[in-house]
Amino acid sequence: MPASRFIPYLLLLIAMLCWAGNYVVGRAVQGQIPPIMLSFLRTFVAVVLITPFTVMLLKQQWQLIVTHIKILLLLGILGVAGFNSILYMGLQTTTVTNAALLASASPMIILLFSFLLLKIKPNRYQIIGVILSFFGVVIIVSQADWSVLTHFALTRGDLWVLLAVVVWSLYSVLLRWRPTELHSLTFLSITIMIGFIALIPFALGSLIYSPAWTWSPAVMGSVLYTGIFPLLIAYICWNQAIQDIGANRAGQFLHLIPVFATSLSILFLNETMQHYHLVGIAFIAMGILSATVVKNKSLYQ
Repeated sequence: MPASRFIPYLLLLIAMLCWAGNYVVGRAVQGQIPPIMLSFLRTFVAVVLITPFTVMLLKQQWQLIVTHIKILLLLGILGVAGFNSILYMGLQTTTVTNAALLASASPMIILLFSFLLLKIKPNRYQIIGVILSFFGVVIIVSQADWSVLTHFALTRGDLWVLLAVVVWSLYSVLLRWRPTELHSLTFLSITIMIGFIALIPFALGSLIYSPAWTWSPAVMGSVLYTGIFPLLIAYICWNQAIQDIGANRAGQFLHLIPVFATSLSILFLNETMQHYHLVGIAFIAMGILSATVVKNKSLYQ
């Protein structure tokens, strides 16, 4: 197998690592900055950083942008403005553990949207992979204590996170209609700009109606991190991977988010590796292998 065939999977690993930090940071600054303002400012950071590198591309491909403006508007609003704003709202009143468990439904929802919108039927390996990986996530977030799940109850924050998962899954499937003629940086730049513009009225409303907040080091760090890593770097990796291997296969890797979030906690918060971490990771690995390492003639199956 050529080494280039492994590139989409490497890109997915990078994206999952960045997004694991997004969950942790979004929860860490809860109460320190309104969620809409965090989403707006991270998008502003991304616009400032990417525009100097893409201004010529935007000029050269402006006619293509105008031609495909409808799908670009939809992708920018869903993927950039919508998903993260809703996720941060959910993280105000739920835990990272609950959010990670709910986010693990995303591969299943992606399979559903792929079937409904693209008429793509998941193969049995993908279904088995989703089940195995989801079981691994449950083991990790419950710490292999099933009584934790019996006390699991949806809160308002959980419902926001679930809505965010649906929005993200829809965005991922709609990437199938991403204009292939557009340079990848042009596509990312224009969708980030669309997301930024869409968030302006909500950010203004947040300034008026949300409690006052200050520029603490934690807030500044969260804005910079979420603008650079989960938005710029992760979206470049995710969008390219979906273009290469399709949403169904790429979606399986979303189960790695709680694995990486746990690993980050062990590295930076002095938490310890437990037996259930290893068991859960093993199930997730088996699920990903089942869903991705399978001979299939169709790129999007």
